[in-house]
Amino acid sequence: MPTSLPDRVGDGPRKRGSDGVGKNDQATRQVMIDAAVSSILERGFYRASSNEIARRAGVTWGVIQHHFGTREALMLAVLEDGMERFSAVVHDASIDAPTVGGRMTQLFDILASYYGRPEYLAYMQVALNLDHDPDTSAEVRATMRTVAERSSFEVRRLIQEAIGAANETEDLGGTIFLALQGMILGQLLRDALSHDAWSPTGDQVQQQRRLLVEALTPYIEQAPRTKA
Repeated sequence: MPTSLPDRVGDGPRKRGSDGVGKNDQATRQVMIDAAVSSILERGFYRASSNEIARRAGVTWGVIQHHFGTREALMLAVLEDGMERFSAVVHDASIDAPTVGGRMTQLFDILASYYGRPEYLAYMQVALNLDHDPDTSAEVRATMRTVAERSSFEVRRLIQEAIGAANETEDLGGTIFLALQGMILGQLLRDALSHDAWSPTGDQVQQQRRLLVEALTPYIEQAPRTKA
């Protein structure tokens, strides 16, 4: 669930299910993780109680304890699941449009397929709350470092495919990543706050994204090459 461009290039994402957990156990764990996510989205992090999550998953709390041990461990599993989903998105994606504007639109769409989903709000709540808890902050930060290790190579590849030779401009790739991500998150948050009079419609969302791409494209096409 990275919120900035990772600095470290890893060997690519780890395959899901590579830890030796059986398929049935994986499926059961996923049901409970999904139940936690839906509970957080509807009730908030702190009101997503152990009993509420168990009810949604159709299991007892004892079953959740068997798989995760504690509510905090389940929430950490939610965060890792979000991380794995991001790794899968960028690993499977490619950018090949013939124009800079077309490639930037493809990059926008790829990032929006992850950061623009309501589930990302649940991942954010987990990360923010557990990071401020001294009992879990170290594990959260370790998980976030793992995000960078698993996804950075693919994110950098996508940015290279999108902006081509302009990627030689120092900090340009990271700036573009943050600009696109920031707009996606802003639109997601406004949509979640349905009372917000400024919340854009679906057409407005697409128009705003097109305008940002159009604003960035001329600079990318003419960007000075400043990397060593």
